[in-house]
Formats: sequence, structure tokens, C-alpha cells
Amino acid sequence: MKRMNCMAVIISLMVVACASSVLANRGVQSQLKIEKLDRAPLKLLDARYSVEDGKLVIKGKVKNTRSRVMPGIFVVARFYDSAGKLIDTKKKHTIGSIHKLKGNRQSKYTIKVDYSPQIVLCQLEVDWRRGE
Repeated sequence: MKRMNCMAVIISLMVVACASSVLANRGVQSQLKIEKLDRAPLKLLDARYSVEDGKLVIKGKVKNTRSRVMPGIFVVARFYDSAGKLIDTKKKHTIGSIHKLKGNRQSKYTIKVDYSPQIVLCQLEVDWRRGE
């Protein structure tokens, strides 16, 4: 009988710990703000985030608003804490942008960094390779 009670307590504690972890992640996620810094003729679209397997994942699209081709498009993500201190920076080319992005088309990007509950702001900036 004592053994069953002990097992029930252990299982209950595990359930509470898992539920607390899920709720904590949801609470932290709701605090993250994403700022998009467009650079004409490129526009950042559909920026969203999630926490997956210990990583903060930012996904979105970039649109070339020109009618002409744009070379090597990339997104720079800067992650800040509540005091405005830079925590991390990641640069990622958009899918297919190693080649050129045709006019009025979109390309996807995904940026992953180690998750930290201190991250409250993500600034996204789009740019491209010049001189091509």
C-alpha cells in the first residue's frame, strides 16, 4: 500500500512539473516582442516565433517589392533582454536566396537560437548582397 502511495505521489509530481513547464513556456512566449526593420525594396512578412526543443525559432517571409531581381537576401535577428542588452545575433539567408530572388516574389527564412527566458525583444532586419 505504501509503495502504491509513493508511486502515485511521484506520478503526480511529474504531471505537475510538466504542466508547470508548459505554462511557463507559454507565459514567456507571450512576452516576446518582434520588431521588423524593413529595408526598401525588401519587406519582412509573417514573422512569428515558437519555442521548440530548447530553441527559440523565428520564422517568416521576405518579399522583394521591386520588379527586378535581388541578389542574396538575408535576415539578421538581434535578441535583447529587458534592460536592452544584446544577448545574441544570428544571420540567415532566406531559402533560395543564394540565387537571386525575382521581382514581386517571396522567400522564407528560419532562425534558431538557444532559448533564454531573458529574451524579450527580437529585432529583425533584412538586407541583401550588394554589387551583383
